[in-house]
Amino acid sequence: LPISATRHSTMASSEKSTAQVFASTSAFLCDLWGADKVLRFLAYAAKIAASRMELREGTSARVDGIRKLGGAVSDARTVMRFFGTIDAIAALLTNNQTDPVLRRISDLQAASMVVYHPLEHFCWAAWCAPKWITTKAERVNDLSRYSCIAWLAYILLEFASQHRRLKLLQRALERSRKDGTLTEEERVKIQQQQRRIHLEVCGVTEYPLGRFVAL
Repeated sequence: LPISATRHSTMASSEKSTAQVFASTSAFLCDLWGADKVLRFLAYAAKIAASRMELREGTSARVDGIRKLGGAVSDARTVMRFFGTIDAIAALLTNNQTDPVLRRISDLQAASMVVYHPLEHFCWAAWCAPKWITTKAERVNDLSRYSCIAWLAYILLEFASQHRRLKLLQRALERSRKDGTLTEEERVKIQQQQRRIHLEVCGVTEYPLGRFVAL
């Protein structure tokens, strides 16, 4: 090919790649799940930065401002999850897992979220507007503890779910090898799925752009 044609092809490929990155980033940030992970990253980063600054320079207006910023972002995440209960109920009613073990785990996870979300939102509202919600502080703290237990249950079930997925993928891989029906494309696809699950277990995909790492 002429140099000009090669250069044009390279530029077109670069523009296409840039467009794909922006499209993927936009889809990630506009998705409620993705936006929540970005906000969580920002909230934790602000709180860690405030703590480190406080160790170096003591309490200051700047430290207090960064800490308040992290708190505001955390509040935004809570508000974004206001409809989590509806989503959890929908997950219970539309569970399409074919594996019976995964189906059971998914049902239990959805049930834990049906408990978690209402308790979290009630406690958050009670802390933000104590004069409006007159429940005793001790009772609110107890409900907050129960919501944390429900969240912990979800996390533990997620580990069980990912372990089961890895086990099923390994079985499929071994069965295909024995039958001699495994193509190179299928092998690569299964390995990509296994890699993604490992990244999810390690928490890599819980952070901004982590989904791109898992591809």
